[in-house]
Amino acid sequence: MSEKTLWTFHMLAGLVMILCLGIHLFLNGLDYILLKLGLINYSDPTSWQAIIIKGKNILYTLNLIILVPLVAFHGLRGLRNILVEVIKNANVNRIISYILVVIGIFLTVFGWWVIIKTFAIATLSSI
Repeated sequence: MSEKTLWTFHMLAGLVMILCLGIHLFLNGLDYILLKLGLINYSDPTSWQAIIIKGKNILYTLNLIILVPLVAFHGLRGLRNILVEVIKNANVNRIISYILVVIGIFLTVFGWWVIIKTFAIATLSSI
């Protein structure tokens, strides 16, 4: 892909990431508001019980599934841009690009695995 196309994807990933982070913060803030109103019954929003309850929410889970690759791509692409500016050797830059792609794929797959596993535990749980 050309640098212009990758830069466009980088900027779009940043914009969609902001939207997904807004949804994520709203859903987490919604838990806090519901807790203060007494509509949910766990005391610590970071407890396992709270995570299970959030994990049952399909919007929360789908938001995380979208957010993980966006954060991985945007962050690693930004790191690649910094390294390309510092290191002027084209062969080294190509190797760095391949290494960052492998790291990005690993982080995305691992993140998805954790999210899907949490969702599966949450849906099978009786909490």
